[in-house]
Amino acid sequence: AVDIERTSPNSRRIMGEISIPASLEDVWSILTDYDNLTVHVPNLVESKRIDSRFNTVGEPGDGSYRCRLYQRGSQNIIGFEFGASVTMDMQETRGINPDEERSISFKCVDSQFFTEFDGEWTVTSSSNNGREMHGVPHTNVRYSVDVRPKGPVPVAALEWRIKEDVPINLKAVKKASLKVANELRNSRELTTAQSIVETTSMRKKSVKLTSKKNPSVWDRVGGQVANVAAVASIATSSDPTRRKMLTNRVDWNDDETTATYLNGWSRDPTLDWYNDETTAAYLEDLAVTQRA
Repeated sequence: AVDIERTSPNSRRIMGEISIPASLEDVWSILTDYDNLTVHVPNLVESKRIDSRFNTVGEPGDGSYRCRLYQRGSQNIIGFEFGASVTMDMQETRGINPDEERSISFKCVDSQFFTEFDGEWTVTSSSNNGREMHGVPHTNVRYSVDVRPKGPVPVAALEWRIKEDVPINLKAVKKASLKVANELRNSRELTTAQSIVETTSMRKKSVKLTSKKNPSVWDRVGGQVANVAAVASIATSSDPTRRKMLTNRVDWNDDETTATYLNGWSRDPTLDWYNDETTAAYLEDLAVTQRA
């Protein structure tokens, strides 16, 4: 939703907000990406920091950073291209709890289109008001700007144009924030998966090194495989008396692999037989380790 206040006959205050299912950090990273805002905001054609004398020591996004920013838009107003440009001083501010609230104020210092273009971006963690759902953080983003045109552009036309742009910009920030959140989540999941693979690989290597030092492991593997062979022989026997013996020896599901059955039956931790690993693959891998 967009609200408009008539602050004077020739000026307006335009406000909008949106809730984003992403962390405050994800949203903040987009808003403070000053030199790349054109990537995220569709009606911006240029955004860059200028005049380093006004840039504070520190990094964008640290919560106290200040810079001078030049932006140029591309809008169409009453039939002609209105590529408004504005130079603003940007000031980041952290709330009492920076994990819950931060803001970026901006003030126009030079523009051939505006005598006033001052406002603020405010991001607030929705965990403050209990809106975190299913463990997913939500962030409320609020935008407010006071505008007063310079020159022949009527304030009514400018008001209409900005009113149309604010929802587009807020949705663009939402889209970019969700992309960042998804990339971070995928990165964390990949790191976790890699860690699991590495841990499993190390565990298997450790077990097989143990088996190398302890040849009796081979005997136990051979014994288990012999049991499997015996069960298979009984199962395929034409003698009904022999097949009946299976009911006393095994409880083997139709879709169960040899490894799954033996792991559940033997409880021997040194064998480390993957449930989806064939007998041939396991024995071949173990043989290679034994020969090393």
